[in-house]
Amino acid sequence: MTPRILKLTFLAVAFLVAILMYIGTPPVAASTTSSVGAENRFIWIYAEVVVDEALLLIALIVLLAPPIGRRLSSPFARVVHLPSPVKILAAAVLSVGLFFFGFWATVDLLGGYGGPGYTFSNYPVLDSVYRGLGLSNLPISDEQGKIGFLSLCVSVVGFMTLRAGKGLKTALREGICSFASPILIIFELVLWGAAPADMYWHVTTFLPWSIGSYLTNSQFASLTQSGDFVWGGGVFLFSNWLVLITAVILFTYGNLPTRESNMETSSIPIR
Repeated sequence: MTPRILKLTFLAVAFLVAILMYIGTPPVAASTTSSVGAENRFIWIYAEVVVDEALLLIALIVLLAPPIGRRLSSPFARVVHLPSPVKILAAAVLSVGLFFFGFWATVDLLGGYGGPGYTFSNYPVLDSVYRGLGLSNLPISDEQGKIGFLSLCVSVVGFMTLRAGKGLKTALREGICSFASPILIIFELVLWGAAPADMYWHVTTFLPWSIGSYLTNSQFASLTQSGDFVWGGGVFLFSNWLVLITAVILFTYGNLPTRESNMETSSIPIR
C-alpha cells in the first residue's frame, strides 16, 4: 500500500470516527436531576472533543509534516557550531527554565484543589523559596500556569541551542518531541493522580475557551469525587486531557524511525 493510499485511508477513518461520535452523542437528560444521563453525556462530549482534536493534530502531521520537511530540509539541515560561551549561556538558560518550571509544577501538583496558597501554607521549604526569590512581591497571583509554560519554553530554547550542533532540524525535533513532550506527559500523569478533576479544566488561563457547560457544579463534583468548582461541567477546548494526548502523539511521532536514521544505521559497517 502506497503512502498516499495510507494517508487517504487514515483521513477516511478519522472522518468516520468523528461522524460516528457525533451521531452517537447521548440526548439531553430529561432533567437536571438525571445525574447518570447527564454525566454520560458530559463524558461522551468531552471525549468527542478531545478525540476530534487529536485526530486533527495527527491529520495535520500526516499531511503537512512531509512537504514542510522537504521544503525546510536544506536550511534546517545546517549544522551550527556554537562557541563555548554560547553553549554555557544556553546551558544556564536550560537550567533556569527547568528550575522555574519544576518549581511551579511542584507548587501546582502539591496544592491540588487548594491551589498555590495550600502549598505555601503546608510546605515551608517551597514558601521559603517563593519568598526568597522575591516572587511574593510580583503581581503573579494565580498566574503559575503562564509562568510555568513560559519557563518550559525557555528551557526548550536552551535545549535546542545545545543540540544545534546536530543540525537545526534535529534540534527542533528533539526539543519538542524528545524533551518537552516527556516532561508534559509526566506532569499530566501526576496531575491526573493528584487532582483528576483538573484534567477537565483549561490548561492555562490564556486559553480559557469552552464550548459550554454540560453538568451542574454538584454533578461534576459527584462525577469526579472532587470539590464544587465554578468551572465544573465545562467542556474546554484546551484541557489538560488534550495536552496529555498531544504530548503522547508528538513523543511517538518524533521518535519513530525516519528515513535519515535508517540510512545512518545502514551505513554503519558490520565487523
